[in-house]
Amino acid sequence: MRQALIKYNNIEAGLLTETDQGEYILEYTKSYIQEYPNYFITFQMPVSNQVYKSNRLFPFFDGLIPEGWLLNIAVDNISVVPSSLIRLASGELCYLTKRIDRTSSNEKIHMIDFLQIMELEDKYMGTMERLGNTIGELSSHTLLDKYRFFELAVFNYIIGNNDMHLKNFSMILNNDKWLLSPAYDLLNVKIVLPKDDEETALLLGAKRKI
Repeated sequence: MRQALIKYNNIEAGLLTETDQGEYILEYTKSYIQEYPNYFITFQMPVSNQVYKSNRLFPFFDGLIPEGWLLNIAVDNISVVPSSLIRLASGELCYLTKRIDRTSSNEKIHMIDFLQIMELEDKYMGTMERLGNTIGELSSHTLLDKYRFFELAVFNYIIGNNDMHLKNFSMILNNDKWLLSPAYDLLNVKIVLPKDDEETALLLGAKRKI
């Protein structure tokens, strides 16, 4: 059996257990339930006395496995994660991107990607339609975030980014309101993989070629 202490902003929130039989269990602590009933770990596991069980690692925690950020393009008319290029002593360019899930005092900001939110096993399994509907259901600024999602979808199609999967869309907590996060991983995949003829990572109208 293995166990991990789960913290939310450095506050002990619960205990994650992997049993010898391969079952995963998440329980919120009684004190956390009483003091922070609205600060859930993820949408699918609200703060309650319920014991959450799964025969595989919960998608939220599985999605925390780090993935390289390939954000190479930023545009003025789309909300994007701040980034910059610096030239190293070797003459090579080094790409820097700002973490938007931290405050200026390095406190954590709750941010959840849509692979975790939708609890799917594959980041390419979803559809653009379902993603847009889910953003509308979760966002505190429904119309604005649906418009931003549409802008981002069109932008990625124009630049040839066919790798905008579910981990490249996230919700972020801002002043106790859930919003669509600024865009990241905006890459012209067609330049890197010119033989890839798919135009979207997620199904759109039941297909990936528009």
